[in-house]
This record gives sequence, structure tokens and C-alpha cells, in this order.
Amino acid sequence: KRSREATGPHPPAIRIAGAGLAGATVARACAERGMDVTVHDPHGPAARASANRHAVLHPRLPLEDGARPLFLINAEGFTRKWLDRPDWSEAFTPGEVRQATEMRRPERLDKVQARFGELDGRVAWREGPEMVWPQGGHADLPNLVDRLLAHPRIDYRSDALQVSPRSEDTLTFIASGTASRELLAEALGAEGAPLGRMRGQLTRFTAPRPPEIRGILTGRGHAVRLADGWSVGSSYVRLTAPEAPGDREASERERSENLARLEAWCAYEGLPAPEVMAASDWAEVRTTAPDRSPLVGRVGPGVWCSTAHASSGLLTCPLSAEFVASTLCGEPPVLSGEQRALLAPDRFSRRSSER
Repeated sequence: KRSREATGPHPPAIRIAGAGLAGATVARACAERGMDVTVHDPHGPAARASANRHAVLHPRLPLEDGARPLFLINAEGFTRKWLDRPDWSEAFTPGEVRQATEMRRPERLDKVQARFGELDGRVAWREGPEMVWPQGGHADLPNLVDRLLAHPRIDYRSDALQVSPRSEDTLTFIASGTASRELLAEALGAEGAPLGRMRGQLTRFTAPRPPEIRGILTGRGHAVRLADGWSVGSSYVRLTAPEAPGDREASERERSENLARLEAWCAYEGLPAPEVMAASDWAEVRTTAPDRSPLVGRVGPGVWCSTAHASSGLLTCPLSAEFVASTLCGEPPVLSGEQRALLAPDRFSRRSSER
């Protein structure tokens, strides 16, 4: 008897652990291909790391060899067109994204320019140097996730999904952020996947007369210009201890660091120091992989995943969802073999066995 996991004209039912951006993009891509999808998340849609209301679409192109640079370039092009859909375009604010020279590695951007050039007109270069993505922008992720889940074939439930037991007629997707490590261990066995946790804090500054920063600045943290101020961040704090409630509490030190970022950006633009009137913080924990690529694809019999998108979920989740949904339906591949291997959830255990 052929398993319903096999690709073909009769897609299976899907259950997804996680109602953040990763889970919602998978749910929508599968639902639009005729699959019935149930999304489980006890924290609610767009909770935790997907609660960011100013997520920047910005590929930081790597200088390494291999499939990762091409995957990120493809993801940027796919997400940019995907965000044009009227279903959810109102959750996205378009605007140019300017990547400035990094303080710690001032030569890096010159190397990026030498390697990637104009990228077929998708980027421009200014003196500094500055790498400019004219069709970037930022998204209100809670708004976006709500729109993605608004499909008649998608059912949301406010409970936690267990990977086991599994049904032959239902596929399970793991897309649950920091909980993915335990769920993958259950599916992959004792080795699981070596996922890490990275805390990030954004600060929303308001000001009576906010200086006019052009576009969205990135490269030394980022600053998103809003009507009455800015969203600035983000801190990167690697967490090694077991998960604790304090991991998601705002830090005064990180707020001060974000203010320093804002002041540095104003100086970079030749603007006066900002007169900050008020500040509020949002802190969350991202899931990361050691090689900085997400885990996307088949985990084992009846189990798939899309997780560890770190701070680049808006960039990588839509293409990842398209990849898994099209694969399940037997459509032509949207990723090359090298890119599929880059994302393969079992890549770490395979590398260990090859040594």
C-alpha cells in the first residue's frame, strides 16, 4: 500500500506544531494545494518570535562557498513577489533597505560587492559603500500570520501537538521555534538536531520630532523609521542555560545598546542626536542552527519540519513552505539538489557519520 506521504495527486492531511511564521506559511502553501491543515499552538498565532511588528526583509549575503548564498538570493526574490499578493500585502510596508559598512569588519561589504555585483538589478551600490535593496521593507508579522491562517482548509487549535502517535494518513510538521529541538529529538532519535537559542531585543523609541532616517538601515543592527519614531535593534545574546522565563524579559542594558545604535545611525546620516521621549521593549528567543541555515524537509516517516529560521524568517519561511508543499504534491522542484541538502534536517547526523 502506497503511503500518503508519497508525492502525487492526492495530498495528505497535515498537522502542524507551531502557529508562527514558519508554521503559517507551510499551512497556507499546503491548504492552497487542497490539503486539510490543523495548526496547533498553545501560545496563540504569531506568539513568541513571530510577534515582531517590524520584521525587516533583508538578506545579509554570506561570502562562503556552497549553496547558502544562492538559497538566500532565491529566497529574497521569492519573498518579494510573494508579499505582493493582495491577501496579505497590507501587512507589509515596502521601502528600500540600506546595508552600511559593518564596524567590526569594514572590508566585508567591499567583498560582497566584488562577489555579487548588481544581482541583475535587484541591488544598487552607493558610496560608503552602501548596499541598497530598493524593494525591501518591513512586515507586521502578527498581521501577516493572521492573514495566512485565514483559509477555509486551515483549522487552528490552542493545544500543544505531540509528534507521536502518528497516523498513516496525516503528516506532522514541526515548526515550533524553541520547542522544535525536543520534537525533533523525538522524531530523529536521541541525537536530534543541535539547535541553539539566540535572544533578541527590539526597542521602540518615540520622539516629538524624529530625525528623518532614509529607508531602513542595517549592518550595525537596524533602524526602521516609523511615523513617530523608530524600531531599533536587535541584540544577539546566545543562551546556553536551560530555557527560563527571564529569557524573554526586557533588559535595561540591551535597551541602552539599542539607543546607542540609534544615535550611531543618526550620526551616520549626519543628523542630530535623537530626542527620545519614550521607549518600550520587546524581547524574544530565536531558534538557530550551527551552520546558520534553517531545517526544512522530511525528518522521518510521517514527519517534516520548517524551523531554525533564526532572525531571517521573513526572508526564508515563504520559499521553505513552497518547497515542502510542492514536494508533497509532486510538483517540479523549487530548490536545487544542493539547496535541498543545505536545508536537510538530518544533515548534522549525516556529517557525523561521514567523518
